Amino acid sequence: MALARIADTSRLYALFNDQDGDHEAAVSEAATPWVTLVPAAVMNELLDLVRYRHGKETARRDRHELERLPHFDLWYPTGHGVAVSVWETDPHSSLHDAHVVALARKTGFPLASFDRRQREAVASAEISS
Repeated sequence: MALARIADTSRLYALFNDQDGDHEAAVSEAATPWVTLVPAAVMNELLDLVRYRHGKETARRDRHELERLPHFDLWYPTGHGVAVSVWETDPHSSLHDAHVVALARKTGFPLASFDRRQREAVASAEISS
């Protein structure tokens, strides 16, 4: 069993937004001792999304809160070339999503995402391997 996972924007956004339908699941998951790798592209997307929806101060607060979580490895580097390859072959993937899928494929860690398409992209790579 893996003791780490790859975080997606959907999970991180739900963690801080108590109005999100997945908030309780995200809080429960964050309370586990698993290491959570957060790709740099996902941090960028999360902070931009929070800034857009709730303002810069809320984005700053959320960044500081994430930095206080001891088992979250933030701004994790992902091979850009691998992510671009995933992005080019998956017609539904954003480049941010492709970074998450690429890192999950590379590490073999499960994907912490509420995005069904991302989970399917990781699973299809596992099946074809």
